[in-house]
Amino acid sequence: MSSSYQKVIIVGKLARDPEAKVTTSGTTVSNFTVVTDKKFKDKDGAYKEKAAFHRCKCFGKKADVINQYLKKGSLVCLEGELDYGDYTKDGVKHYTTDIVVSDFTMMGGKPQSGGEGYTAPAPAHASDDYGDESPF
Repeated sequence: MSSSYQKVIIVGKLARDPEAKVTTSGTTVSNFTVVTDKKFKDKDGAYKEKAAFHRCKCFGKKADVINQYLKKGSLVCLEGELDYGDYTKDGVKHYTTDIVVSDFTMMGGKPQSGGEGYTAPAPAHASDDYGDESPF
């Protein structure tokens, strides 16, 4: 019997503030975008930088923590799995890829005004078992 497993880990900064929603069943949802970048040399030896934007979503207590503590510019390490979807708009079919976050670690402290700088790093790890109290 074979089994398969999927896991995505990214470290990046929030491109915008999280968007909080509540489902009809009362579950909190957080939608946000994380940007990662890589630096490389092109064939001429010049340094280049390429950014990738990752659509992310999280549910439940973890979504509450993300909505409360993360803002544009926050540095975060996310773990989760890919979720593929599609929708039709104006007769054109569009495909989506989201990361459904199962765990995360805040890495950069609180963003300063405008999300530009950071205070001294104070890692905090999100967990399912903190009950009604915030882990921070």
